[in-house]
Amino acid sequence: MNPPKPDEILERGHRTLGRVVWRFRELASTNSLALELGAWLDSQPRWHGLALLADRQTRGRGQHERVWESPLGKGVLMSVLLDPSTALRRPAILTSFMAVCVAGVVERFIGRPAELKWPNDVLVEGRKIAGILVEQARGTVLGVGLNVSQSAEDLAGCGLPEATSLACHVSNPPTPGVVAECLLDSMDRSWEAIERGEGAAVEAAWRDGLNLLGRPVRAVVRGVPTLGFLERLGWDGLTIRLESGQPLGFMPEEVSALAGLDGGEPRR
Repeated sequence: MNPPKPDEILERGHRTLGRVVWRFRELASTNSLALELGAWLDSQPRWHGLALLADRQTRGRGQHERVWESPLGKGVLMSVLLDPSTALRRPAILTSFMAVCVAGVVERFIGRPAELKWPNDVLVEGRKIAGILVEQARGTVLGVGLNVSQSAEDLAGCGLPEATSLACHVSNPPTPGVVAECLLDSMDRSWEAIERGEGAAVEAAWRDGLNLLGRPVRAVVRGVPTLGFLERLGWDGLTIRLESGQPLGFMPEEVSALAGLDGGEPRR
C-alpha cells in the first residue's frame, strides 16, 4: 500500500492514541484512509492509535453516508485507527466513548455542558456541534467532525443553519489544531481506563449526557418504534417499560434512535 503523503507528521510520545498524527491540508476522507490503513495492522501494528487530521475533506461523510462539510481549516476533521480487543469492538462502547470525549472538550472551551443525542451527535443548546462515525473492518476507526471556527454564516452557507460551532459561543475560539490536541489527550486517558476495565466514569458521563434515564422515550428497536419509560441505560443493556407495565430489554446496538418525549428533566 502507498498511502498519500501527509503534509505534516506530529509525534506525541506521551500518548498511545494520537502518538503519531498525520496532518493533511486536503484529503478525500480521514475515515476512508484510516480503514485502508487498518487492513495492514497485522504487518503494521505501530498504526494502532494513528490519528489522521485534515484541514479539509472533499468527500467527508457522517452517519448513513451523509456529507459532513467544513470550510478549509475551520473544524476538526479527524479519524483515529485502533486495534482493540474483541470485547471493546462494540459500537455502543466506541461511539459513547468518543461522544463523551468530544463533549468534555467542548465544555472545556465554552464553559458549559454539551449534550449528547443518540446515537452519535454532540449538541450545544440543541444545535449540532459535532458528529461521530465509527467504522470497522480489520481495524476500528473513530471519526469525528467538530465545528470550531465557523460563523453562523459559514454554517448556513454549507446548508447547516441549525448547526453551531465553538466560535458561536466564545469570542476567541481556539484553533482546530489546539482542539484536536485536547481531544486526543482526552481520548488517550479515557481509552486507557476502559482497557483496564475502569470505564464506569465514561459510561456514566454518556448516560448523563443523553439525559434520558427516568423519562418517557420513543425508541426505534430493530426498525420498530417503541414507546415507554426508560428505566435502565448502560453498555450492558437498556430497559423500557411499556404503558402496559411490561419491561422490554435491549442491547444498545439494537436501538437506532432514542429520544425523550416529555422535553423535561429526568425523574430520579
